[in-house]
Amino acid sequence: MIGEINGLGCAAGWAVISTAMKAASKGLGPVMVNGVRCGFATLVLAAIVIAAGLTHDLVTLPVDALAAIIISGLLGQAIGDGMFINSLKLIGASRALPITGINPILTMALAMVFLGERVTLIGASGTFLVVGGIYMLAFPYGKPKQQGNKTEGTDRLGILMALGAASAYAGSAIVLKAGIANVDLIVANLVRMSAATIFLLVLETFHSRGRITAGLTRKSVAMLGLAGALNGVTGLMYLTALIYAGAAKAAVLVSTSPLFALPLSIILLRERVNRRILIGTALSIVGIWMVMWG
Repeated sequence: MIGEINGLGCAAGWAVISTAMKAASKGLGPVMVNGVRCGFATLVLAAIVIAAGLTHDLVTLPVDALAAIIISGLLGQAIGDGMFINSLKLIGASRALPITGINPILTMALAMVFLGERVTLIGASGTFLVVGGIYMLAFPYGKPKQQGNKTEGTDRLGILMALGAASAYAGSAIVLKAGIANVDLIVANLVRMSAATIFLLVLETFHSRGRITAGLTRKSVAMLGLAGALNGVTGLMYLTALIYAGAAKAAVLVSTSPLFALPLSIILLRERVNRRILIGTALSIVGIWMVMWG
């Protein structure tokens, strides 16, 4: 139960983080939003590592574990979260979160290829439910021919960004599962966050031509500080779920965040949620749970 509880706790925390990042993203690019958030998370984790006397574990990490954790961090925290934040800005949290939530399906597919896992009838049925739910979330106003320009431009890009984030998260989970064996979870999370922070801030420095702080306000810094602090905690919860519940189950549990994010997006972000979005969210979540238990 330790893994399952941590997975659900991570889902609830990620819903709050997503809402905070969406609120802070006005006037800021997704790379900067993600970089500052990861930076705050790195500071929190570094303080924990020092206070807990884990600096020796940090400097004596095996090279193979260090490489796997860094690659996982770049895939999940840098590339995956960057795409996810972009999708939040383009299509809103009430759609981006459930679409990105297909990553357990992709994680299971990768596990089949690399680990030889089998798929049951229940798992396959759940996959069809997820696909149906994602269709309703991607086209909340009806079929594409009925939507006019709503499925073009930014809307389509937002959907592709959410799907790209799901793919990056799945790859990150598979790589991370191999890298955190016999490694302290706090140390592993610090390495992941540090790698993502450095990558994102260097990328933003080149992109902005040195004007990296342009667009930052006290409100955005405060919101990203909150998101970063929570991310430090939820990152540990995710790694705990990964260790005790396994990669596929952890991905499924974390993907229940739409259940927590939907009311937040309605109340705090004033997002419109229609019947198709609600049904699509429900289908996706039920399908993911079927895949989990299948």
